[in-house]
Formats: sequence, C-alpha cells, structure tokens
Amino acid sequence: AFKLTITNTTGSTSNLTNFALLLQASDQSSKDNAVDGSTTITAGGTAQNLFGGSVPVNGFAVYNPHATEYLWISDSAMAAANAAGCIPIAPLGGYETPPGYRPLGAVSAIAVTTGHVVTARRW
Repeated sequence: AFKLTITNTTGSTSNLTNFALLLQASDQSSKDNAVDGSTTITAGGTAQNLFGGSVPVNGFAVYNPHATEYLWISDSAMAAANAAGCIPIAPLGGYETPPGYRPLGAVSAIAVTTGHVVTARRW
C-alpha cells in the first residue's frame, strides 16, 4: 500500500485519489543485469562465438573499438563479412538490440585482423 501526500505552499495537506504509479523492481538474481562478453578475435577472418556460445536471454550490445576496421556480427548464423543476416559495425561504432528483442541464437563475430578487440555485453 502507498500513501501519497502533497503539501502546498500554504502548508495545507491534500490527499490524492485515483492515481497511478509505475514501479520498476531491480532483479538482484542477475537475470536482468549485464554480463561482460568482451574478447579479441582469435583468428582473423574466422567467425567465433561471443559469450561462450550462450544465447543472450534478453538482448546484447557489441561495440567495435577498432579505429579503421569493420566488425561483423550475427545471431542467426556464423558471422561473415557482407553476408545475409549479418550486421556490420563500423570502426568506433556499436550495435545494441532494440528493446524487447530476443536473440535468435548464439552471437558470433568476425573481423579481418587477429587480436581485433570486441567489447560486448549481454543481459
């Protein structure tokens, strides 16, 4: 139960009725909290799974901190440059799933250079 009391500038009290209040609870069990999945590309030109191959429960974000090289990601197939279903991430860019999006499968990434840094989060 909630009681909302508003006091005006004259000091008198007003009680509101028929009001709505939206509450959002934080889940401390970690199911809705972000998990780091940052990594580096272990073999340039070869796709690899992010997040240990786990499918993100609610969504994900991937950022490309490389200054000159594209990164490609996919949650529907193994990532490949310029391939159907793959998302290009420009140098110094990023991709975040839209609100309410549920990934289709494991997220994979590919870049040309071995050691290409990938910054990733899942939730």
